[in-house]
Amino acid sequence: MGDMGDYFRDWDAAKKRRKGDRLSDAEAMDWPCEWKKHTEHHWSTVLNVHRLDYWPSTGKWIWCAEKYRGDAQSLARFIEKRQRARELEKQS
Repeated sequence: MGDMGDYFRDWDAAKKRRKGDRLSDAEAMDWPCEWKKHTEHHWSTVLNVHRLDYWPSTGKWIWCAEKYRGDAQSLARFIEKRQRARELEKQS
């Protein structure tokens, strides 16, 4: 195979390694919520009465029909921020 085949194999291996790293990071996190794991690559939970779907291998999540992207730490901050806002809303 030519140079393009070599580049593709290298790129494909790097992509799989990054997905595996993101997945292992998400599994090792101490999450502020409980997850329902539909598959290894699709998790969901309920955040402020809305469903939050998360795909840890790609770092994408959907909440309230809005798409977001980031690592596991940014999702944990996202969840904590929404939970705090909900608690403040309940207090007032």
